[in-house]
Amino acid sequence: MKKIIAIILAGVGILLAGAAETLAVPVEGGIIESTSFTRAATFSGATFEVSNFGVGGGAFLGLGGFNTGTFDFSIGNGSGSGTLRIGSVTCVLMSGPGCGGTLTFIYPANLLPDVTSTADAPFTMTGHLTLGSTTLAIEGSGIVHVGPTGSAIDPIRARFVVAEPSTVVLVLSGLVAVGLSRSRGGKRAGRSRSTAAPD
Repeated sequence: MKKIIAIILAGVGILLAGAAETLAVPVEGGIIESTSFTRAATFSGATFEVSNFGVGGGAFLGLGGFNTGTFDFSIGNGSGSGTLRIGSVTCVLMSGPGCGGTLTFIYPANLLPDVTSTADAPFTMTGHLTLGSTTLAIEGSGIVHVGPTGSAIDPIRARFVVAEPSTVVLVLSGLVAVGLSRSRGGKRAGRSRSTAAPD
């Protein structure tokens, strides 16, 4: 039993260590949208917030470009309205190259069979935000919706949702609790037998 508990604890430790090495701050909610003519975004996490970003010039993706399964979305750095906050410091996104960021979205490739189709699919996002000398890695996931207008994939709309806790970590934590409970139960039973009066 002790060996089993040790193995379980080691597994939990490895998973938690891996999580600690992931320094990216998760997006807790919000939305980005790109059309043929505009880009817009409002989203936030525990230590950051992008508010009311908007700029002319969207991601004019044809069917082939969209069906690669990835697209980049740039924010600010001298263009567009809105603000960026990291910690307690805020900048105006059109102020210059030290205020903005880049996001990369990944979703299933070949999602749309033709330019008359629409689709919804899960995505993951990695990126970074920069405010002066501070660069913050962020990550997120959610559902991307796409719909065609003519020969362009328009709009692309990605809505962030909060990820659930790791099922593996929860399962291993439960196994640890069960193992400790059985171990204690066995020790109590052993003590009871050892203290029982002989016949």
